[in-house]
Parts: sequence; structure tokens; C-alpha cells
Amino acid sequence: MKNYKFILIMIIEIKDGDILSSNEKYIVQQCNCTTKKSAGLSLAIIKKYPWADIYGKRKQNEFDIPGTIKCVSNGDLTIIYFLSLGFCL
Repeated sequence: MKNYKFILIMIIEIKDGDILSSNEKYIVQQCNCTTKKSAGLSLAIIKKYPWADIYGKRKQNEFDIPGTIKCVSNGDLTIIYFLSLGFCL
């Protein structure tokens, strides 16, 4: 079996402005793993893009796994959610 090493080089361009008015192909948003309702930027994203509501799709006592990534898309725009811990024991 051959060993391959891949190097991913990313060029990140920082832009000022309203993320919801941008023409970008991707939006990356950090969110928590436990709540059923969105707030802040997540709420603003969901109001504009209802198809991207990962919070509302959670069932009672259902949590996402911390550190995972979920992608939702309508074909033109992809929203990438990084799921942070978001709860206390």
C-alpha cells in the first residue's frame, strides 16, 4: 500500500460587510450541539435561508456530536456548520 501525503493550501480572503448580502458560494457558521432554537447570526441565516435550519431539525433529547461538520445546500449556496461543544455537565 502506498502512502500519500496531501497538503491543503487555503487562501483566505477577509472581507467586511453583511454576510447575508454577499455573493459568496459558502457561509461557514459555528453553532452549538444542543439547542433547538437559533439565535444571533444563526437566527439571521435561518430567517433568510429557512432550508438551512439545523436547529429545528433536532428532536427532543437529540444532540449533535461535538467537533462534527454539517453541510446544507440549496444548490447555489452551501452553509457549513462547525458544531462546537455548546453544553455544560
